Amino acid sequence: KIYHGELPQKNDRNHLKLLTVGQLSERKGMIPAAIELAKWATNNPAIQIQWNVVGAGPLQADLQAEPRPGNLQLVMHGHCDPKHIIDQYRDNDLLLFPTMADEWGLVVDEALQSGLPVIGSCHSQAAATLIEDRMGGWTYDPEQEGALSAVLDDLINLSQHSYEQMPADARRVAVKRTPAASAIQLVQAVRFAMTARGLLPETPGTASSRKSSCEVSSS
Repeated sequence: KIYHGELPQKNDRNHLKLLTVGQLSERKGMIPAAIELAKWATNNPAIQIQWNVVGAGPLQADLQAEPRPGNLQLVMHGHCDPKHIIDQYRDNDLLLFPTMADEWGLVVDEALQSGLPVIGSCHSQAAATLIEDRMGGWTYDPEQEGALSAVLDDLINLSQHSYEQMPADARRVAVKRTPAASAIQLVQAVRFAMTARGLLPETPGTASSRKSSCEVSSS
């Protein structure tokens, strides 16, 4: 599910469209993200935010019930076919991936290849591996209060040129997903998942990589 067409012009940060694709479950971090987005929107009343959520799950009613200021609109799309998801990758400004635990996170790959910058949780191996130094987006720790707000502040404070370059930068980041790199990253993700579940002993290297993945600066 990748948008391969011409990249739309992104230049208006007073009207942000965020996209989240995934199951509406506790593991996906949707409620903490909703709370943080509401706080940031309240503190930035001049910015209109449309949060498009593709997917369904047990927390759908809870997510819809979360209080929101008037400048934060939640649009629930439910389950969507691949064409609709591709259209969402084209039409939004950023992918928000707030997961609390993901061995990889395929939507991060799809978004980057579609030219959609990503605000990705450091608990996603895809975000932690592919995104760095604002190339392709940002990583943040969803368990750290204010971390998502700090990323959104950084987004708003980017130079206009840097902001307009982000879709093209996202596609350049996706080029790193060569077959050889993908194979290495798959092995790393499987090893990480098996270690987290106690199926492999935790080595010093694994422990440090688990720690460092959530020590990325959001500034």
